[in-house]
Amino acid sequence: MIERFGVIVFSEYLSEKEKEIMIRAFSDFYHDLSPKHQKRVQLNWIKNESNIDSSQELAEKYFIPVTNFQVIDNRDKSILNDTKLCVHPSKKYFNAIIPLALSHGIPIVTIDDYITLDYINQSCGIIIEDNSNEHTVRMITYYLDMLYFDEEVLKVLSKGAFDQYEKKFGWGLKEFRKGRI
Repeated sequence: MIERFGVIVFSEYLSEKEKEIMIRAFSDFYHDLSPKHQKRVQLNWIKNESNIDSSQELAEKYFIPVTNFQVIDNRDKSILNDTKLCVHPSKKYFNAIIPLALSHGIPIVTIDDYITLDYINQSCGIIIEDNSNEHTVRMITYYLDMLYFDEEVLKVLSKGAFDQYEKKFGWGLKEFRKGRI
């Protein structure tokens, strides 16, 4: 069983609507878990220090306890080492997130877009069809739940993330990966 399931979101690249989609999806996932499992999940909300962010209010609105919702300055990259999954419910700024997440072996759940298909495939992430906000919330919730409970799939996607990083961005990451997987 996964000791800690950290989900990272780079909120500085999301609109207010997309932030609410993400927090609603995490809230639905969180509230469907037993108390034992709730203690293991963490939403790591990365934000730009200068941006005013409504995330705390949204987390409170959707009853996500402060112990499971951590707002982190975007300069603190140490959180990436404890992250199992990156979720980006947007088509914008995806190119800023891809190399960072993949280089740490972090699979990505994101919205279908022509840029997405160039970098993310079923070996390193999950692409959600962009139908509606409700559909996006349901699908993110579904994949959070699936990946939390299926550690084997998460490991395969993590290895795929490292491999995709090597394939698309190069620079021989294999030596770094030995201690991670």
